[in-house]
Amino acid sequence: METDRRSAMAALAEVSKHLLEIRRTDLDRPVRVETLLETGETPLELQSTLGRELSFVISHTIHHNAVIGVFARTMDVSLPADFGFAPSTVAHRQLTTISNS
Repeated sequence: METDRRSAMAALAEVSKHLLEIRRTDLDRPVRVETLLETGETPLELQSTLGRELSFVISHTIHHNAVIGVFARTMDVSLPADFGFAPSTVAHRQLTTISNS
């Protein structure tokens, strides 16, 4: 997948299919998360929910998009104005624009 573009695209399509099958009621489903906070230590086991973990993935993706956006804009790549911004930031900007009009 790391070296074969078609394999990566197929894997992304499969993940996308499963994500689209998630219902709002599934978001409260408990999940067990194992994370390594420090090299050489025992992984920490935590309880979470599917919704919490998906929201973390979305937040982390927005963070990466923000970094990509900085580099792309320095190379004069045209991006949507809201690329790399969290939905809450976009909503706040829209509200501020409306109230300042």
